[in-house]
Amino acid sequence: MPVRPWISKFWLLLLTLLLLGSVSTCRRGSADASTPDAASAAVASASGSAQAAPSVAPADSVSPDALAQAAPSATGSSGVSPAGRGLFYRATSPTATAYLLGSIHVAKRSLYPLSSAIETAFEQSDTLVLEVYLTTIGQMAAGARLAAAGTYPAGDSLDRHLSPRLMKRLEGALSAAGNPLPMYRRMRPWFVALTLTLLELQRLGYAPEHGIDRYFQDRASGSKQILGLETVDDQITLFSGLSDRVQSLLLEETLVEMKDLDPMMQEAFRAWHDGDGEALDRALLASMHRPEYRPLYQRVFLDRNEKMARGIDGYLKTSGTYFVVVGSGHLVGNRGVVALLRAKGHQVTQS
Repeated sequence: MPVRPWISKFWLLLLTLLLLGSVSTCRRGSADASTPDAASAAVASASGSAQAAPSVAPADSVSPDALAQAAPSATGSSGVSPAGRGLFYRATSPTATAYLLGSIHVAKRSLYPLSSAIETAFEQSDTLVLEVYLTTIGQMAAGARLAAAGTYPAGDSLDRHLSPRLMKRLEGALSAAGNPLPMYRRMRPWFVALTLTLLELQRLGYAPEHGIDRYFQDRASGSKQILGLETVDDQITLFSGLSDRVQSLLLEETLVEMKDLDPMMQEAFRAWHDGDGEALDRALLASMHRPEYRPLYQRVFLDRNEKMARGIDGYLKTSGTYFVVVGSGHLVGNRGVVALLRAKGHQVTQS
């Protein structure tokens, strides 16, 4: 199976810019590496829990208030000043306003503070709208469902679905990282790719607790109404419906291209920081117009963009001020949420 780096770049950015809002909430663990809970433990280690894999240093934790008060001169390894413009829009109707902020679901502490325009809009809003809103109890349940969806049933295992060559490459990558193969043997290939990406992101200093959606959910808790545009099952289904062929391709390219994850993330953060929707559109979507990936593109982007736009359109038909945080890739492009809302007659301007 030939490796196509263009889809790997899409896959890695997809995880960080679009889908990790719910996936990274899987924080449960188990000592039994033969059960679905072991898969949950692997993702828990990557998403900042106390059960981090030995090869991964735990990410620094910081409260939302501390992030909001961080020094404006702070910068991350990407060299991007934290108080940039951001991918930020304002949609209006005769009765309501919806601020639209593109999220990056895993980030560095140095991303904060956000711009004063973003922070002021949040403070003025009555309702926070997320891709997926999960309480602490909901996060536990989501972790269990994710682990179940990403794990083969009893009697089945990863080596039955991967070629011997890819299985050998995976074993080598896990061994080099100090990760035990038994923890991954029952995982489906998409779940292995997701877990390894999360672990590498954490090693690079990115963490879900610094993600933009997590930041605003914590800020809004107890003070604002919080709504969700999707359910966690909606997002898990995007993965669980992938064919063995596509899963194997994504896993192989993840292993090959993992070394490029840091520059990919830096590129994405620079585009986000500058509010450059066209650059994010090119990074995320340009490669998805190939015929073999049309069904994936339809499910991951187009169908969800339509659903999100319908939900936001419904909010704009009410009264009030909404602060909407969704994966950055959903806002951009000629079939993104911003374009769809304009087509529905709403005025949408970039802030």
